[in-house]
Amino acid sequence: MSKNKKHSKRQSRKAKRRSNLAYCPPLPDNFSATLNYTSRSQVSGTAFTVFNFDAIGLQALQPTYRDQLLALYQQYVVFGVTIDVKIVNKSATVDAEVVDYHGDGYTVAALTSAQALEYKHTKRMMCTTTGNKKSLAYTRTVWFKNFLPKNFISDSRFWGTASTAPSYSSDRGYQLAVGFLAADGTSTLSLTMDRRIKFHVRFFTLAPTTLSVFDADNSAENQKPSLQTNAGVVLDSDSDQPEVPKKKPTKPLKKH
Repeated sequence: MSKNKKHSKRQSRKAKRRSNLAYCPPLPDNFSATLNYTSRSQVSGTAFTVFNFDAIGLQALQPTYRDQLLALYQQYVVFGVTIDVKIVNKSATVDAEVVDYHGDGYTVAALTSAQALEYKHTKRMMCTTTGNKKSLAYTRTVWFKNFLPKNFISDSRFWGTASTAPSYSSDRGYQLAVGFLAADGTSTLSLTMDRRIKFHVRFFTLAPTTLSVFDADNSAENQKPSLQTNAGVVLDSDSDQPEVPKKKPTKPLKKH
């Protein structure tokens, strides 16, 4: 290969790198992210022991990057939670019953193990002292659109800020819970529980007006806002005039 060709290829590569570095996309008006929070808990006692948390807000459990993102955006809304749970039975004699459930904040913490089992989405497991069930690992994902009001994302009661939790959290809340009870109902438990909680969050500054703006499957920054008029014509957000489809030029008829 000649020196000129090598030089031209090298120059084109440099120009391409410069053009990539020069492009800086604007910060979107709203931004979706999954934020992680991890914890380790020691479980002991003879009564039904419950570990629950408010899944609607980011105040009680503050995941990594929460503060940084709320320095850029004024508000947030949580539209789903995924929880990875790992449990190890440290006892050599006491088998444990593990109950995973979720629901209204008024009732979750006050339920007995029998009442928790009556919930539709309850998962019941055994953590034994020997064998492959001495440790448990499972994942639970909850999308709030299946349980909360249809347009909850557009409801300001579900919005939080850097300093305040959503007002719905103090009114009712929506909580995920893991309960523990000795299999014989009387012995003392001894377990370790590790949780990794993934909050699926939408951050925004301008208040949403419709649910479609915060559709979790469609990134709002990749969509161009539009307005449907009474006449059925779509107005682009960057223009005050409706887009009129251009007619294709007709070819003149050939004379024979």
